[in-house]
Amino acid sequence: MEVSLSPVAQWSLLIIAVFNVLLFGGLVAFVILGVKELQKLRGQAEKVMDQVKPILAEAKPVVASINPILNNNVKPILGNVQEITHKVSDIVTDLGQHAHEIAETGEHTVKEITHRVEATGQVVTDTVSKPVISIAGMIAGVSRALSVLKNYQGSANGDRRETVHANGDGATAAASK
Repeated sequence: MEVSLSPVAQWSLLIIAVFNVLLFGGLVAFVILGVKELQKLRGQAEKVMDQVKPILAEAKPVVASINPILNNNVKPILGNVQEITHKVSDIVTDLGQHAHEIAETGEHTVKEITHRVEATGQVVTDTVSKPVISIAGMIAGVSRALSVLKNYQGSANGDRRETVHANGDGATAAASK
């Protein structure tokens, strides 16, 4: 049995085959170009590596000398810095505690002095001011009583003096004759 394809199917297969061959050729060309670019990049990398090798040769002794410098110079300094930092921290803590204690002592002292001043003021008021006020009031009352008595005796003897009376506001006023 013979199988035959129509001319359109044959042309379609031919177009697909040509397209696949072109695609394969493009992929091969891409791979070839990629390999060439990688070779260029490798050449540049080799140039850089050739320049880096002397630098590495110079850097190795420098790097090797850094470790003793660190061990001999930097580590003791870091130890001293840590010790000093610890001492400063302790001093700051002590100062803070002392400042707090001084503030509390000052506050307590001010309260105590205030209480004593108030108590002293109360004692002065109770023991000095009140008796002085009472005595002054008594003297003023006796003085006024004597003044009234003199005026009373003078008016009984016919001697007419002007009577002076104290107003409620402390001012004096002459009585009418």
